[in-house]
This record gives sequence, structure tokens and C-alpha cells, in this order.
Amino acid sequence: MEFALSSKGQQWNGEFHTPKTICDFMAQIVMGDSDLPAAGPITVCEPACGAGAMILSVGQACSPEVRRRLRVTAIDINRTTCDMAFINTTLWGIPTRVIHGNSLSNDYWAAWSNIHYLAPWLPYALRNQTPEAMAQGQPPEPVEVEQIMVSLGQQEFAL
Repeated sequence: MEFALSSKGQQWNGEFHTPKTICDFMAQIVMGDSDLPAAGPITVCEPACGAGAMILSVGQACSPEVRRRLRVTAIDINRTTCDMAFINTTLWGIPTRVIHGNSLSNDYWAAWSNIHYLAPWLPYALRNQTPEAMAQGQPPEPVEVEQIMVSLGQQEFAL
């Protein structure tokens, strides 16, 4: 991560990376002793995911059964960090939809879902033939943008 995101780049872009110990602590607070539903998906929205350190900490704080039920939406303005988050969450087996965009202005340019998000019930050989797999790299649909705005608590105000 230090190689891909130099300290000079962090200063110019206003990027700040949360240390792993802080990510682990926050994930334990949120996921550790919480009463999660017994069935169904557990949605997580990370509006400034970076390389996915917070998502990986959440995945580490969960049991494997709970981790498979996670449905993470990860957004970042930096394309390189989106790629890193995609690789990290795929390798960790965390179902994630990575969106390249600005969660403050609600501008979104591209989106990818990892293999665990697309169709966890299908054999690996068939997953790339689903409609979601065919739409890889396209901007999110307006319905998904609305869902993101709701999960971020953002709403437009009429003046």
C-alpha cells in the first residue's frame, strides 16, 4: 500500500489511511458483541474505503458464516484504491461491490462486484455468465445510487 499510495500523493489528494489497529478496534466495537440477525444479508456501506482496511477488519471480526452473509458497498474517489479494495475483498472472500465515485457529491463513474457478491451459490465456472457479471465496469444504476444515498444518510433538500 505504501508503494501504490505515496506520502506525497496522500498530501496532494487529502488521503489519510486508517492504521490497522484502529480498523480492528472499530470493527470489534461495531461487530463484536452486536446482535446480528440470524438470517439474511448484513449490509455494510463504506463511503471512503481506500484499499479496504476497514472492510477487512469487519470481515476478520465476523465468523465465516456471518462473513458470507455480508453485502458490502465500498466507494472511493481514487481508482487505484478501488482496485486494491476489489482485490483485497475478493481474496478475503467478502462479498463486495466496489464503486469508483465521490460519495459526497454522489458522482459515480464505474462499479464492480467481486465473485463472492455476484453469485455465491453458483459454481465458479458459471458466475461470469450472470447479468451482474456482464455489467462489470459500468456506472451504478440510479436505483443503486438512491440506495447509497439512503445508507449514507444523504438527501437532497429543495429550496
